[in-house]
Amino acid sequence: MAKNPPIGTIMMYGGMAKGLRLSELLQLGWLLCDGQSYAAKEYPDLYQRIKNNFGGDATTFQVPDLRGRFARGTDHGRGKDPDAEKRTALFPGGKTGDAVGSVQAYATRLPTINMQTEAVPDHTHGAPHLPTDYHNTPLSAWGDTVMSWTDTAQTTSSAGDHSHTVSSGGDAESRPVNLYLYWLIKAK
Repeated sequence: MAKNPPIGTIMMYGGMAKGLRLSELLQLGWLLCDGQSYAAKEYPDLYQRIKNNFGGDATTFQVPDLRGRFARGTDHGRGKDPDAEKRTALFPGGKTGDAVGSVQAYATRLPTINMQTEAVPDHTHGAPHLPTDYHNTPLSAWGDTVMSWTDTAQTTSSAGDHSHTVSSGGDAESRPVNLYLYWLIKAK
């Protein structure tokens, strides 16, 4: 850790932060960025630096809760965050908009180039669970056909040149490759 970082500095820490290690960190003046609320008089220097950026009231303040979050620099009027003004408070009493302490929920932007499958020429699809005897099911009284197969080939009819829609897949979140570490804030 830096020898004399200013109060309010947030750093990542790769050591243990439980039990005895946590008490050592506290003795060195560091708190976990876990959203805890503290009395302003308990950590007056930190309170003077961060006030209620992350939440609190006239006598308490909260440290940021960076568990499971990525930190992001403020847009500071640059215009790189199109939703900067929609940012909300981390906890009641915290900052909103383009300010230190505000948060955003996850979002997934539509791709700038539409995703689609490759267009392929006239083809069929395998349908392994179809019966293997002759079958013709009319859709309506007008005679349109819903399903028809006349042989033992378990494939669909040829449908001509067409694309397919991607209808499933994906992950639970959009994220870059990442590594877990503890976030700490200099309090004393």
